[in-house]
Amino acid sequence: MRKKKTDQNQMSFFDIEGFQPPEVVITSKVPDSFVQTQDKVSNVLTTEVMDESEHILELERKKGRKKNSYITKITITYEGVDIQNRYGFSAFDQEVHDSVVSLYLAGNEYITPAMVYRAMTGKTESEYVHDDRISEIERSIDKCRFSQLKIDAGEEAKAFGYDQATYSGNMLNADKVEIKMGGHRVTGYKLLAEPLLYRYTKASNQISVVDIKLLATPIVKTVDIIVLQGFLLRKIEAMKNISSERILYFSDIYEHLEAQNATRQKKEKIRKFCKEILEFWIQKNYIRQYCFNNKGRAIYSITIFL
Repeated sequence: MRKKKTDQNQMSFFDIEGFQPPEVVITSKVPDSFVQTQDKVSNVLTTEVMDESEHILELERKKGRKKNSYITKITITYEGVDIQNRYGFSAFDQEVHDSVVSLYLAGNEYITPAMVYRAMTGKTESEYVHDDRISEIERSIDKCRFSQLKIDAGEEAKAFGYDQATYSGNMLNADKVEIKMGGHRVTGYKLLAEPLLYRYTKASNQISVVDIKLLATPIVKTVDIIVLQGFLLRKIEAMKNISSERILYFSDIYEHLEAQNATRQKKEKIRKFCKEILEFWIQKNYIRQYCFNNKGRAIYSITIFL
């Protein structure tokens, strides 16, 4: 008896009596390094509401000792994704994306949401991952799969000699599949190509690579903590390439966490988490020291000593 069925993930298959569909059995390759995109395109995607029109970015980059300006055009559409008047590509999506990139570069053709969570939190291949985190990451990966991105970097390519001037396609090119891992059937993804944003940032040499153990901070990893940790890491990595002030402003941190209008108690918790993360990074010799700066009675910034 041949009968068409559709599973909960909307993947169609035929169930034939006595036939079991082939299953993919994988073991994960734990990355040693965590890769972050540091380009302006990635940052704009997380900080501005991107409609389906073309957006013009004015970029300043150094070529030798000279600083030049370039125009890069980006267009993004979210096919089948309900962004509900919020940012289409969120700060959490950025952390998920960079975790997928890190897993891909470690040699993983197949990934699962649990593998992504462990990568973004610096864990190994065996720790338990709560179902809520699995669902959040699965939604984020699916959003990236259905997000069509076009980057017209013609001026940059001409100035810096990129092999490619236009980058176009799904933000993550991946098939959703069922795989067997650790004796359990789970939802996973087969990565079909090098992630598009990573291809662009690699060409423009705007990536950072850090020891993945820096993400294993001794804090419960909620979405906010994952986003905060990624933000601090991205900002500190950027500081290494400049000789000017190495200061993080709490106003920027609150904005990144969408906590500008949060209660005083929540902002106190955010500052406490910043302190715990930075103390851990001192222990790991990633930074030398830090200090909180006051303006009057208000704590308004953090100075980082590398």
